[in-house]
Parts: sequence; structure tokens; C-alpha cells
Amino acid sequence: MGEEDMEEGVLPGKKEKPPPASNSDIATAGLPTLLRKFPHLLIAPVISFCLIVALCSFGIVHATNASYDLEGKQARDAALGAADGLAQELSSASKAALSLAAVVKMSPNWSFLEANFHVLAEEL
Repeated sequence: MGEEDMEEGVLPGKKEKPPPASNSDIATAGLPTLLRKFPHLLIAPVISFCLIVALCSFGIVHATNASYDLEGKQARDAALGAADGLAQELSSASKAALSLAAVVKMSPNWSFLEANFHVLAEEL
């Protein structure tokens, strides 16, 4: 225990504490050093990042499913429209064929059908 220790104000057996870090010391220390000292600072950004990724993924999946559903509905509507049009065409064609069949049954004579073919075709 020399006079040197007494002059500096240090008690025997105790080391002097370093002065508290200032803001400029933290800024110059860098992010990796700061995160090594205070790892709990990563919790909020990591949670925020995970939430953003999860919400974006959910949005993409939801939009994709909605698009597929819309395309399926449009295809179903187009198929139903085509089926209705085809049913009407077949119905009108079958009426003409049934009418012609009735005429042939009434008069199976070929000369009658040949003579009246143009009239029958216009009517049907």
C-alpha cells in the first residue's frame, strides 16, 4: 500500500471501474459488438420479421386460392353457357328431324319427297 494508491483514491484490494460508456462509444463499437453485449435487442426485430413473412405468405396463398376459385367459376359458367347453347341447337335440330320422320312415315313414296324436298327444307 503505497502512497500512490492513496493519491488516486483507490482502496487497497479493489480495482478501479471503467467509466460508463457514452453514446459515441456505443456508436463506434459497431452493431456486432452491441448485439454480443445485449442479445435481447434482437427479439423485437426477429419477431417483427417473422410476422411480416408469415403475413406475406398467408396473403400470397390466399390470393392464389382466390384466383384459382375465380378461374374455376368462370370455366364452369362458360361450360354451362356452351352446354345450354348446344342443347338448344340439338333441340331445334331434333324437331326438324322428327318432323321429317313424320312426313316420311305418312308418305314413304320417294316421288312425293323428291317433289316437295325444297318446300320441306325451307320449312325446317
